[in-house]
Amino acid sequence: QGTFAVHSKSLGVTISEYSILWTINGALIVFAQPLLTPILRWFGDDLKRQLMTGTGIFLLSYLIVPFAGGFKMFLVAMIILTIGEMFIWPAVPAMAARLAPIGKEGEFQGYVNIAASAGRMISPTVGGLIYDLSGMSAVFLTLIGLILLAGVVFLRAIPKTTS
Repeated sequence: QGTFAVHSKSLGVTISEYSILWTINGALIVFAQPLLTPILRWFGDDLKRQLMTGTGIFLLSYLIVPFAGGFKMFLVAMIILTIGEMFIWPAVPAMAARLAPIGKEGEFQGYVNIAASAGRMISPTVGGLIYDLSGMSAVFLTLIGLILLAGVVFLRAIPKTTS
């Protein structure tokens, strides 16, 4: 997030506009959830397919951002990113619980939260280092690579249906 703030500012996106992007992110998560619920129900118990769909949507948003020339394209990318989040983030702890040994479901969901917090903790520093050493293109390539890696993990390591 910190690296994108620097990138968006370099393209002329104001701090107010950047703040609006994150406000829209939160508002979509709250208010678009009822619209997305029927689609998520369509996936049923196939969390793998839900995760793969969310990963593809997430990837699309990060393929748009490098070509964003201003606020409007950042807005489009943020909306797409938020939709991807709405597919992925409910499914990850659910999958952790399903794959956990009996009686360890909460512990495994805790590991998911620890991993997410660790990512939020180190990613601004790592993103900033990559930006300082190699520029914004390297940041985008790293993020796209990590999203593709997540997709491979979801595809290969998670059974199609688990119950």
